[in-house]
Amino acid sequence: MAKVAHSKTERSPTVAQGAELLTEQGIVAPDADRLWTVEEVSRFLGIPVATLYRWHYLGTGPKPGRVGRHLRYLPADVISWFRKQQAA
Repeated sequence: MAKVAHSKTERSPTVAQGAELLTEQGIVAPDADRLWTVEEVSRFLGIPVATLYRWHYLGTGPKPGRVGRHLRYLPADVISWFRKQQAA
């Protein structure tokens, strides 16, 4: 798998930009079959990686699963969690 280099000037996508991944039916379009890393969820939500680890420790935030020792997120779960936050 090729690594993608990120420049320091690259900005994290906003939630609105991340929402472009959704189709009209609310399904994540291009990578629905791929789990998101902590870094990808961080960029999608526009929050620090440390915040996701803290939320996991506290039992809040989107629910990750483990692949070995790594946390991974289902894109649909992250988006669903975000929508619930907006409705509250």
